[in-house]
Amino acid sequence: MNSQNTPVHIRLWHSDFWLMAIANLLLTMSVYILIPVMPTWLMESQGFTAEQSGLAMGAFGVGLWTMGAFVSYLVQRYRRNSVYHWAVVVMIVTLLGTYYYDTAFCWFADVLVMILQRFVLGAAFGLAQMVLASTLVIDTCESFQRTEANHSASWFGRFALSLGPLAAMLLCVFFDFDMVLLVAVACATVSLILVMCINFPFRAPQDDIPMVSLDRFFLPHGFPLFINLMLIMTAVGLVLATPLKPLFYSMMMVGFLLAILAQRFVFRDAEVKSESVSGLIVMGSALLMALRILCIMQRLRLSALVLVCWDQDSCCFLSN
Repeated sequence: MNSQNTPVHIRLWHSDFWLMAIANLLLTMSVYILIPVMPTWLMESQGFTAEQSGLAMGAFGVGLWTMGAFVSYLVQRYRRNSVYHWAVVVMIVTLLGTYYYDTAFCWFADVLVMILQRFVLGAAFGLAQMVLASTLVIDTCESFQRTEANHSASWFGRFALSLGPLAAMLLCVFFDFDMVLLVAVACATVSLILVMCINFPFRAPQDDIPMVSLDRFFLPHGFPLFINLMLIMTAVGLVLATPLKPLFYSMMMVGFLLAILAQRFVFRDAEVKSESVSGLIVMGSALLMALRILCIMQRLRLSALVLVCWDQDSCCFLSN
């Protein structure tokens, strides 16, 4: 079985597809931009504990799943682009609510309110992302280009994982957290405007549509792959939850570029599993390297502490 190295068709990259890809990038950046700075804001500005901050951040992940079973009903009962529009509007309102808590000095965010806001943001983002990726992107291309369209659009969203946190760290150097929220609102708004500029074909709504369905959301036969992907993303999430420097996200972007080149040239005639296995080996090696570096730094700090104590004891002995 050869690698799924989809051919590049120039016809796919028309103006509507470019707008969809950039909209996907900006939409994903609007939520990823909060990852490195929001926990600090919750604990330092709003007085949350580390556990409460973790619950607020985790509520976003829980919200991602809530609308999945209703996606098929919504996109077949209503206009698909309208579903995306309203989902992004809910995201914008939720982000503006967080901005209000940051700028209104007489108000402090309640724990339950902040958890609810993060949950609603996750639900709205999950709905918008599923409609955009599984429906709107493929509606703008030919049927034989759908695999390439999904592959290309997903890479734009993947780059937002590095661009969003990097932008947040650079903004915090010159501005406060409120500017990060405004940039997140701006990204979601521009994403909404770009999709509104695209003319989607009208599709008559279907009758007798089940309200709850796994279509466009979850494939039962792919459950082992779901577990595998969840474990991989858990490892990545644990790393992103730690304090990181802008250089980390910059090198992550370089790694994404190398992955694209490797997929195009190194794994061109390889088996499909070889890409996943090689990626997991590289990820495991990177985590082991980080653990090794952390151990070395701890030993150096311990050695420096011992030297300082020894110098202090020597000075006390000579003075006596």
